[in-house]
Amino acid sequence: MLTPLVTHSAYSLLWGVLTPQQLVEAAASAGWNALALTDCNGMYGLPVFLDACKERGLRPIVGVECTGGWGRVVTIARTKEGFSRLTRLLSARAAVLNEAGLPAYTRFVTLGRDNKQHSEALAKADTLLWCELAAIAAMSDPGLFLLSDSPIFLREVPCSPWLFALLSTAHASQWRALLKTGHKPVLSPEITFLEPGQREVQRLLAAIGLGVTVREVPGLMLAPEAAAFEYARAADNAGEIGLSLASDNSGSAAWFASAPLESRFCDLESSLAEAATANRCITEEALSEPFGDFVFPMWQAAGATDEVAGTCAPNDDAGAGISAPVALRRLAYEGAARRYGSLPPAVRERLEYELGIIEEKGFCDYFLVVNEIIKKAKRICGRGSAAASIVSYALGITDVDPIAHNLFFDRFLNPGRKDPPDIDVDFAWDERDSVLEETVRMFGAEHCARVANHNCFRFRGALRDTARAFGMPDEETSAMERRIEHNRDAALASADSVWKDIFLLAIRITGLPRNLGTHSGGIIIVPGNSADHVPVERTGSGILVTAWDKDGVEDAGLVKIDLLGNRSLAVVRDAIQNLHENGIELDLERWRPEEDADTIAMIARGDTMGVFYVESPAMRLLQKKTGVGDFAHLVIHSSIIRPAANRYIEEYIERLKGKAWKPLHPVLAELFSETYGIMCYQEDVSKVAVALAGFSSSDADAIRKVLTKKDRGHRLEMWKQRFYEGAAARGVAPDVIDAVWDMIMSFSGYSFVKAHSASYAMLSFQSAWLRAHYPAEFMAAVLSNHGGFYSTLAYASEARRMGLELLPPDVNESALRCKGKDGAIRWGLGMIAGLSESTLKALVEARGGDTTPRRSSIFRPFVSVEDFAARVPFSREEAEAFVGSGALDSIAKGMGRPAVLMALLKACTARARHAGPGLFEDPERISRGAHISSTSHTRISSEGSPSSSKTSERRIALSQMQWLGTTLSCHPLSLVPGALQMPRLQAVALDRHIGEYVRLAGWLITAKEVLTTHEEPMEFLTFEDETASFETVLFPAGYKQFRPALLEGGAFVVEGRVEESHGAITVTIAALRRLPAIPKLAETPRAPPPSGFGYASKFGYQAVSRN
Repeated sequence: MLTPLVTHSAYSLLWGVLTPQQLVEAAASAGWNALALTDCNGMYGLPVFLDACKERGLRPIVGVECTGGWGRVVTIARTKEGFSRLTRLLSARAAVLNEAGLPAYTRFVTLGRDNKQHSEALAKADTLLWCELAAIAAMSDPGLFLLSDSPIFLREVPCSPWLFALLSTAHASQWRALLKTGHKPVLSPEITFLEPGQREVQRLLAAIGLGVTVREVPGLMLAPEAAAFEYARAADNAGEIGLSLASDNSGSAAWFASAPLESRFCDLESSLAEAATANRCITEEALSEPFGDFVFPMWQAAGATDEVAGTCAPNDDAGAGISAPVALRRLAYEGAARRYGSLPPAVRERLEYELGIIEEKGFCDYFLVVNEIIKKAKRICGRGSAAASIVSYALGITDVDPIAHNLFFDRFLNPGRKDPPDIDVDFAWDERDSVLEETVRMFGAEHCARVANHNCFRFRGALRDTARAFGMPDEETSAMERRIEHNRDAALASADSVWKDIFLLAIRITGLPRNLGTHSGGIIIVPGNSADHVPVERTGSGILVTAWDKDGVEDAGLVKIDLLGNRSLAVVRDAIQNLHENGIELDLERWRPEEDADTIAMIARGDTMGVFYVESPAMRLLQKKTGVGDFAHLVIHSSIIRPAANRYIEEYIERLKGKAWKPLHPVLAELFSETYGIMCYQEDVSKVAVALAGFSSSDADAIRKVLTKKDRGHRLEMWKQRFYEGAAARGVAPDVIDAVWDMIMSFSGYSFVKAHSASYAMLSFQSAWLRAHYPAEFMAAVLSNHGGFYSTLAYASEARRMGLELLPPDVNESALRCKGKDGAIRWGLGMIAGLSESTLKALVEARGGDTTPRRSSIFRPFVSVEDFAARVPFSREEAEAFVGSGALDSIAKGMGRPAVLMALLKACTARARHAGPGLFEDPERISRGAHISSTSHTRISSEGSPSSSKTSERRIALSQMQWLGTTLSCHPLSLVPGALQMPRLQAVALDRHIGEYVRLAGWLITAKEVLTTHEEPMEFLTFEDETASFETVLFPAGYKQFRPALLEGGAFVVEGRVEESHGAITVTIAALRRLPAIPKLAETPRAPPPSGFGYASKFGYQAVSRN
């Protein structure tokens, strides 16, 4: 059979239309035994392709189609050295294009006056490909086959054992010309489509990539219709030579299996036979397993004589001149002594066990490298399965004692595990980037690459891109998006034929890969050049990334380290720093928040808004229902809250509260005694597979991994069959097997290992302890770091409910971040919308520091508005922000805000004139100064009373909503006309009205949409009034009726019945009505947030998080 050596998937980005799985499935169905993937100028889909081939039993062939203005060369890897040569070639081409701001997958550019640089870069990349490929062809053994149907390339490049004239079934009209070049021929089916009609999808993708309309895409940029699967299959069925070519009026070619050899091909019989033989030879010799052993970062002892590229030496002399295993053992025992004091036998035994496996698997360098990286941050949180390791605990990578908490090390690492371990470390969100930069500096840029994300089309983006490619105005597209959001069926029913076509095409590209992004924190560090192992390129932001996502990188054996950002680490850090500034010192070495009774009681009540990981409505309800808040149970709750485990959560609560229960099987009673017989942690899947069905450790880990994959269907069915057979062979009853398998399926998609939950629970306890004992400092840190789950508005409301006073920003009293002291929170200057980072820095420098004590000799307060204007440079827009936020009220000396603003604007104009255009303002902004002054005066003067320079309390609150994103002295509902005056029940009294129908006024603060068992959408909504927050449920019928009103958030009248479950209160919504919006003084500014200062990203009148 003729193997398809030229195939294109959707990973020929913005050109291909088929997923690798579709290609493999089609090839397997047609009876092919092997299949190549030769995407255009990239290997983005290689790991997915290899995985799909393995599932269907096909032999994969690894290649790339290198395209240029001169034609194409299809490269097929023959050896691993050849594969590395390919990854380097793709990386070099990417570097040329990235330098000009083009993505690496670029094949064409739209010619025009604005694209000269792009055209030149593409021409340079084409030249690079030509020269490199010609040089490869001249090598004695490049480890590659080169297949080209470019007459220009074949005429210019001398004959070579590795260079073939490609006779593609999609371009048969070129065969004679190609054979005349004198190069050996190879015959191959070519597949780009499963059916010719998919060419229009390719036209759309090309239009999106080029930024033109579909009518402007030249046909030459598309694959011919003959690159469809049916033609490739027909060509193969025709036999080695028994082929017939039929040409229609459009010039496309189709192969027919039943037709005899026609006279026009009689002269090609021997050439075609030779070409078919070459196809078989290449298929047999091609590389099918490009990935080899693990590729680890390497640690090098200080003072070692052999320098290895991409290694890291320790920061001290403790490890000078010693090997990695010896260094790791020394550090592990030293760290264990710090953690435990004298080492109990259990600790020594666990250390020896883990160190033995780590050394046997060759992972010592990996641990030592991570140990070096974590020294770059003050606070970290090692998480994931690595938290089950006592070596990680001893090194300070994690903070949870794996022995005390019975953590399962084999989930992280075991003798049979075939994939590399994965150490995840959280850093404070605003420190993570600097840690990554320092890591790259420490190892060398050429040895490091960030892990990519493959960004795929989502329907909304696909619809907008498709509409743009059809020439639709953005306004019309936005209107259609709103109509579809409210009622998709009605919107489509009333749409014209063009919009229906747009909609159908958008659906067809939804889910296809669009471009490369950057993983939140994954990084690989390799001993040699990263391009030797994986194609690398730069994203639009200049970050060097791998061509593969995290799964692909792992499949390739490239050991990644996840250095992730965590806001709650910054919250804990900032709260402790705030305490230090207030003269309160914590003994962090002896800090045991998980043992504090007040903290445990607070967690048990679900009084945890702002507390890491246990602040979501679902977690707070679970805490209220269980009524327990100790560390062991919080670990359970952090895991059992996964999306697919709802029915097991209810069973868990009942068993926790004393319900009699009988284990499904005696083995389960022993395995899951601490979780009341219910599978809770991800590793429980592996445990039950071993104990109940006789799986090996490696197979049990494999089934766990399959459950986490999106495309788990086919593989999961295979594992299910094995599980049922294994359990039945051990005498387990069929109904028990069914029940256990159902429990296993509740881990589909998303779940935690116990070690991960324990690490999170420790950080939760640290956060909760600070909230319980130092609420002002804690909530100030939450606000500065934008908390996590809720908006600034919601956290400010919670702070008021906690009895804290919220003080407005002040140019003398405020730091950049919010600060707490003595039951009050002073709003940070960095939380004011519209202030640039440079202005904030200038302000801090002018007064002598950010948190400098106010009585310090170096602190120079602003004494008047004129003094402030003279010492701080600012723009006219920033003048509005300072005045509107109230930051200058304390130095206004009786002046009303309009007068303060006018003084600032005069100073701003005078400064700009004195400095000349360009220093503070651009000429255009200066020339329209009178207009801005007039507009700004009108805007600010609307806050003042006509008869007084003073500003009313209500207008102050309205101004705070505009500039701070929340009110400080009152609840936002007080600004909604009639909201607090209407007959209603206050949320704090809900527990006294269980079973009753009630009416409440509430501000929507978060919403979570889910699907019922019948796949109908419903929603869980959290509202708040001035007394408390309250949880509500909107079932499918109500969801359909009220969802349009909910989309914009804001204030609502909520009516429904009060329900109680295990002590937790919810309201089942029966009616919902949106209240009038808060009057706006002006549009909320949309200036970019100043980095590092805590600008509220969830900002504005309709602050609501949707999850």
